[in-house]
Amino acid sequence: MNVEGTQTRCPKCLSIKRTNYHRVITRRIGGVLRNGEAYDQIVWRRTKCLSCNQGRTERAFEKTGIPGAGGWSGRVEVRNSPSEMDFSAE
Repeated sequence: MNVEGTQTRCPKCLSIKRTNYHRVITRRIGGVLRNGEAYDQIVWRRTKCLSCNQGRTERAFEKTGIPGAGGWSGRVEVRNSPSEMDFSAE
């Protein structure tokens, strides 16, 4: 599994100290980030700031490498206009 290793900060006090994750929700949803990287699952993790007790949900877009996860084919098509769309059966 490939997970971006960034530390998130509390939106209230900007601390990086937090409790362990709980109520983790994982969904096999595929797509492409703005930077062009593909992901095949989204994970929401609940945590709480240890400095100010502010609760928050951290969201991560992850690439698991599991073929077909989230309906993601791994292929990106860029279409410039609706006239280029091909609706014929493949």
